[in-house]
Amino acid sequence: MTIIASKNLNLIAGLSLVITACIPRGENLSQIAADGPQKIHAHLFAGANAQLQLMFSTPTTATKAWMCLGATSPRSCSATNAGAQPLNLAVSATEKTHAYFHNPNPVSPAVDLTFTVVATDKGGTNVASQTYKFQTPKPGLSTDLTPPLNSPMPRPIAGQDIMYDYPGTFSRVSPTAIIVRLWVQQGTLKSRRQLQFSGTLVSLRNSTYTAPITATVNVDANGIIDFPITNLTPETPYRIDKILISDSGDAISKVSLKFPYYGVTGGSTALATARKKITAQAFAEGYDWNFKNYDRRKGYIDNAPGGWCDQFWVWGVHEALKVRWPQDYGPNYMERNKTWLRGTDLQAVMNQEPIHGDLLYSTDEGNTHSFMALSYDVATSKLYSIEGNFNNQVMHNVRKVSPRWRWGHLNPSMVR
Repeated sequence: MTIIASKNLNLIAGLSLVITACIPRGENLSQIAADGPQKIHAHLFAGANAQLQLMFSTPTTATKAWMCLGATSPRSCSATNAGAQPLNLAVSATEKTHAYFHNPNPVSPAVDLTFTVVATDKGGTNVASQTYKFQTPKPGLSTDLTPPLNSPMPRPIAGQDIMYDYPGTFSRVSPTAIIVRLWVQQGTLKSRRQLQFSGTLVSLRNSTYTAPITATVNVDANGIIDFPITNLTPETPYRIDKILISDSGDAISKVSLKFPYYGVTGGSTALATARKKITAQAFAEGYDWNFKNYDRRKGYIDNAPGGWCDQFWVWGVHEALKVRWPQDYGPNYMERNKTWLRGTDLQAVMNQEPIHGDLLYSTDEGNTHSFMALSYDVATSKLYSIEGNFNNQVMHNVRKVSPRWRWGHLNPSMVR
């Protein structure tokens, strides 16, 4: 976790207060987009009782705020709308407290949110305060990530006017952007050099946070559309729904794409880059299987006759992690690295670090099944996954978390 702002204040009567504004998992203040909630931690120590107050100087009734006693098991919570009456909470001098706020749709419109945390002693005297400003920008469009030169063309898909080119995004890693790369391979839009792209961006960490994406995009001589969506949260999988490609000058020429487009942001560590590589490759496989366009020469189907769910995970991670392909079996690999957690730990860990690329091993209903984690959705308390040998194919899934799952959580020592 990266501390964004911190101030240690010496107060009267031996009461000290540390007010820390921070964002889970190290996001930058300018990158709070389809994610949240955001947190303000207020820690009080020693000497006397105090009153902690959270006040918003930027009114926005869409933003909810609340404070709770306790660091790990919040209790005695109170809530308010930003811009309404100040939020007050009586705090023991030795009690750690958390204050939270969130905007139900923080990316549309963008909001600059200013708030002040005030501490008073039990007599009501103001003894400390600190003001913070958070910016919640709308995901932006830019050309910062240059498309690769001489990138190989994707495998054609029969009958599809426009298809996704995931392999053209594999080597391009940004902590705040995903690359959208499409191929106009045939149809009425093939000869156009500029088109309109529209869709709805969804964060897989919290599916209630969505943002409309509308862009005028260029089409190169090979029919490739390539552009980034920026100002996103690091190390987070995203999905774009309801994609429509059209020509603004021709109301008839438009193509609605059947399947969502998936992307994932990177981070600043080798493990973050490995997670991005693993997940992007899995997205590509899932897309090809939608059209039975997969390449059987990759081998993960034939190496485990009768059940290849685990081999899909091992194949998908072996270039990024120290996994032996095709000899390794995922659960045994995790056992060697002593990284097993319980399925019920997903939410707690997801608050601190990502899980995309992790291995889940299920024994529900007497059957064993291995699959790749994408994200825990705090809005639904369910897990997004991508799975091999699910209905005899690679496909996306949404699962209710089971306490019987064993969860292999990736760590830096696994990275090649």
